[in-house]
Amino acid sequence: MNGKLQSSDVKNETPYNIPLLINENVISSGISLISLWHTYADEHYRVIWPRDKKKPLIANSWVAVYTVQGCGKILLKNGEQITLHGNCIIFLKPMDIHSYHCEGLVWEQYWMEFTPTSMMDIPRWSASVIYNGRNL
Repeated sequence: MNGKLQSSDVKNETPYNIPLLINENVISSGISLISLWHTYADEHYRVIWPRDKKKPLIANSWVAVYTVQGCGKILLKNGEQITLHGNCIIFLKPMDIHSYHCEGLVWEQYWMEFTPTSMMDIPRWSASVIYNGRNL
């Protein structure tokens, strides 16, 4: 499994890393979706970027990481570390990412790679918490 170093169970649930298989780009509402992963990771989950990436990096693309629960950490090439907690979303440029991993026992997240199909003001490197479907 991508990012999986060894086998273990967290809270009796098996960790998983499920890709949405996309044979061609999906275009909707101003973005073209490149890939979508739903990951339920344990403390052994660690990904070196882009070594563990399945598709080539695209310079004008973006990565959105939505943390459902638990905690994850993203290390950027400039040395900055970003910690993500449950109900949080962040947007990053894929060329800035060095690695990411589960910080603690569990990290459930959606990892989306996309390219904007029009001009978009995307808040880069700023984690936002989502409450009741609203960003506050």
